Amino acid sequence: MYSILHHILELVSTLGFLYVDQVLSFRGLCRSLYIYPIPICKPEMHARVHSDQGCYYLGRHFASFANKHKSPMVLYVYATWITKEGLRFLSELHLKALHLKCCNTVSEEGLYQLPKTLERLILSHCPCITTLPPSFASHLVVLRIQECHNITEPHRFLPKYTLLRKFEISSFRASDAWVMALPASPRLKTVILKHSHCLTDYGLQHLVLLPNVTSLELTRCTKITHASFPYIALLPLRKLVVRKCSLVTDQALTHIRTMHTLHELHVLKCNQITAEGLIKLQWEFEEIRIPESNGPTSKESQLHIQNMVQDANITLF
Repeated sequence: MYSILHHILELVSTLGFLYVDQVLSFRGLCRSLYIYPIPICKPEMHARVHSDQGCYYLGRHFASFANKHKSPMVLYVYATWITKEGLRFLSELHLKALHLKCCNTVSEEGLYQLPKTLERLILSHCPCITTLPPSFASHLVVLRIQECHNITEPHRFLPKYTLLRKFEISSFRASDAWVMALPASPRLKTVILKHSHCLTDYGLQHLVLLPNVTSLELTRCTKITHASFPYIALLPLRKLVVRKCSLVTDQALTHIRTMHTLHELHVLKCNQITAEGLIKLQWEFEEIRIPESNGPTSKESQLHIQNMVQDANITLF
């Protein structure tokens, strides 16, 4: 069975692309490793592992491929339910991106083993991770942290990540400290804050220290109000998403009108933002999403909105 994988890798280096379907479903071979078909112009591959044994096979065969051809196989790995031992096998690979999900025993000690080729890291539901290695500062450009509630001191590592281009935090425990710890780097372009129920207007004021952020998403940030938007309006945003922020009112739209660099605006299910307010804002922007359920309206105002919609050719989503 090992020779099968070696022949497959030979095809990758020869043809430049790979089509494999359930290559490891053969009896007696590790069933927790799946290799996805993906067209490529250089040796790289997307793989999915579900156990330490899958990491072992992945590390063994791709390391031997790299040694034979003197060219690293670039890997994008999605890993679930692995341990520190599985990370040790992955550390021998030319990892480009890694998504760790539900790795309940993996701690920051395991992360220290990851190679410096890693550029994108997604951590999802990993309860034993409490911080991130400072060594990531030399190579990490995308960081997404989802429901890792025990990472509570971002100031210990986040300011050092000056190469970050995209940052996302999704955690009900995420507070103002996350925004305050973001590096004031010209490379940081995208900030996504989701389910951050402890995030307040005070924390969002610190966004003005990120002068090159062009994309901002606020989802279920239930404590922020219109008071944050004078500071948000100072950013050179091209895209703004405000979703399910229950305390944001039409007063926020007044500040959005001053954002002349804005090209894409999504305001979704913010109960205190009315459809009338969004319709008026439509005159300022060519594209805006206006959900039908966005805010209560009377029958008279609904009729007024429909007339405005017909005049302005606005599509209600």
